[in-house]
Amino acid sequence: MSFARLHAPRLNINQGVPDQYKNTFTYLYLDIAWFGVLNGSILTFITVYAARIGATAEQVGYLSAIPAVVAILLAIPSGTWLQKGDTNKRVVLSSIAHRFFYIGLIFIPFLVSKSLQVNMIIYLILVMSLPGTALQVGFSNLFAETVPPAWRGHVAGVRNALFSLISILVLLLSGQILKIVIFPLNYQIVFGLGFIGAMLSSLYLWLTSKSHALNITPEMTVHDNPSVDPAVDLDRNKVFKLALPNIKENLGFYRVMGVLFFLNLAIYLASPVFPIYWVNHLHLTDQVISIGNGLFFVTNFIGSTQISRLAGKYGNRYVIGAGAILMAFYPTVLGISTGPVLYYVTSLGGGLASSLVGGLLINYLLEQTPEKRRPQYLAVYSIFLYAAVLIGSLAGPAFGTWIGLQTAMFVFAAIRLLAGISVLALR
Repeated sequence: MSFARLHAPRLNINQGVPDQYKNTFTYLYLDIAWFGVLNGSILTFITVYAARIGATAEQVGYLSAIPAVVAILLAIPSGTWLQKGDTNKRVVLSSIAHRFFYIGLIFIPFLVSKSLQVNMIIYLILVMSLPGTALQVGFSNLFAETVPPAWRGHVAGVRNALFSLISILVLLLSGQILKIVIFPLNYQIVFGLGFIGAMLSSLYLWLTSKSHALNITPEMTVHDNPSVDPAVDLDRNKVFKLALPNIKENLGFYRVMGVLFFLNLAIYLASPVFPIYWVNHLHLTDQVISIGNGLFFVTNFIGSTQISRLAGKYGNRYVIGAGAILMAFYPTVLGISTGPVLYYVTSLGGGLASSLVGGLLINYLLEQTPEKRRPQYLAVYSIFLYAAVLIGSLAGPAFGTWIGLQTAMFVFAAIRLLAGISVLALR
C-alpha cells in the first residue's frame, strides 16, 4: 500500500482522475487539510488573542500590514529568485522557514509580560514574513505546474472543501479548549495545535513537489490565456535589475491586476476590524466566536463542493464577481447585530461568499499568466495583493476609529459591493 493511500482521507475525491495524478492530488489535499488545522487555530485566534491582551485596532491591523510591507518589497526579488532555481524546492523550503516561527506564539506568554506581548507578536510576524513572501509568490506556480488546466477546478474545489471541513472541526475543538482551560494556557495549546498543522502542511507540499517530477506531461504546459504573450522579453523591463512583465504588451494583465487590487482592498479594509468589533462592541466570548467561525466554514464547505460546476457553467470571473458582491452581506448584517444570533447569520453568509471568491481566485489568476516565467507574473500580483493588504490593514482600523466601528461596517459593505461589480465588468 502506498504512503498516499495509507494516509488519504476516506473521500472519493480522486474518482476519474488519471492514475499518474492521483498521488500528487492527494498530497495537495492533505496539504490543505493540515493548513485547515493551522487556520482553525492560529490564523483564526491570533487576532482574538491580541484583542484579549489589550491590542488596539491599529495594532491588530499591523498583524496584516507588516507582511504586506515585506511582500511589496520582496515580491519581485522572490519571483526572480524562484525563477532561477528549482522553483518547487524553494517554495517548500520557504514554507518550512516561514511556518516554523509559529512555535514562538506558544512561548511568548512565558517569556514576556502581557504589556509587551502584542509587540513581540508583531516582531515575530515581521521575521516570518521574509520567507513567507516567497511562499506566497511560489505556491501558485507550484499549483500550476502540478495540476493540469483541465483538473484545476476539480482540485481547487476539493481543496476548498477539505479546508473548510477541517477548519470547522478544529475551530470547534479550539473553542472548547479556550473555554475549559485557563488563560493563557488555553491559547498556548491552540497555538501548539496550529504549529503541528503548519509543519505537516509543509511536509505534504514537499511530497507534492517530489511526486510532480514523476508525472509531467505535455498538457501541463498548455498556455491558458492567449491574450498574455508568453514570449514577452521580461529582461527589457527592469526595476532595480528585477524583471517585470512589459506593461504595453500586457495591458489586459495589468487591468485585471488593478481590479483584483480593488477586490482585495475591499476585503482587507474590513478584516482587521472584525475581531475588535466582535470583542469590544458585541462582547462575544471565545466559544461564540469559534462557533461563528465554524458556521462560516460550514457554508464555505457547501460552496466549495459546487464551485467546479459553477465555474464550468459561468466561468471563473463571473463566480468570483458574484461572490464578491455576496461578501457585502457580512459587514452589513454584522453592523445591525446586537449579539450572537445575527453574528451566526453573518458567518453563514460570509462563508458561502468566501468559497466563491477564494476557491476560484487562483484559477482565474492562472488564466491571466503565461506558463513561461510565471513566477514573475505572480510576483506582480503579489505586489498588488499586498499593497491592498497594507492599505486596508492600516486604513480600515483608522477609518473605523474615526467614524465609529458600526458605521464603518456599512461603508465596508458598499465598497465590497462595488468591488464585485468591478470584477463582473472586466472584459
